[in-house]
Amino acid sequence: MDKKGKIKIAICIVLLLAFMIGIYLYVTPHEALPDFLNSDSTNTELSHSQLDNKYKPDQKTIIYYPADFNENIYNDDAYVDLISSYALEYVDGDINYKLKYDDLEKIGGNLSIFFYNYFNDIRNGDNEKYNSYFDERAFKIREKAGEFTMQQIYDIVIKPLNIDPDLGEEYDWVKDSGIEPIYVDVSYKIRKNNGTFRLGVNSDTSKPQLYILYDSGKEYKIINIVDYTPIYL
Repeated sequence: MDKKGKIKIAICIVLLLAFMIGIYLYVTPHEALPDFLNSDSTNTELSHSQLDNKYKPDQKTIIYYPADFNENIYNDDAYVDLISSYALEYVDGDINYKLKYDDLEKIGGNLSIFFYNYFNDIRNGDNEKYNSYFDERAFKIREKAGEFTMQQIYDIVIKPLNIDPDLGEEYDWVKDSGIEPIYVDVSYKIRKNNGTFRLGVNSDTSKPQLYILYDSGKEYKIINIVDYTPIYL
């Protein structure tokens, strides 16, 4: 075979191999790469939080402080300063009262005293006392709190609401017992929040909650606590 013939055979072999490789790549399934790994992506390296935000754009990363069950929050002078000026803020209509302990009963009545004691027990990290503030039947629709550390709670604001929303079926026991619910808008901040008591809120950030409770005649009992966007204020 002359030299030209050998060249033609070599060219045919190369073309045949190229054709076979093309067929293989066409028929073989390949998993698409995530867009942040494509070569035309502007982000070549993404942190864990950025990945979360990429796929969950409505969620923000919250960084919690390390939990220390041996910490005594009252040894923190900066925190003690935050809670030294008044006990809590009571809102009556358009009037805000920053109440010292001795003024609680005079201005906010038993409701102010209830919330002062309630938050004081949370500050002290007493989960058993915390659970005792709830009607036992409330745990049909919520779990009891487990152990949590002392909580640096401050800037407590309570506002009784004159509303009467329709409660869902999970509250049938409230209707059946003839209980008249009381609705209170409650907000507070947690300094150095470690997430053992409350998740979903950054340190030093106020995120209102709707407290549903009732007066048993002897004491207040909580029916439920609901995260909500206040529309009644």
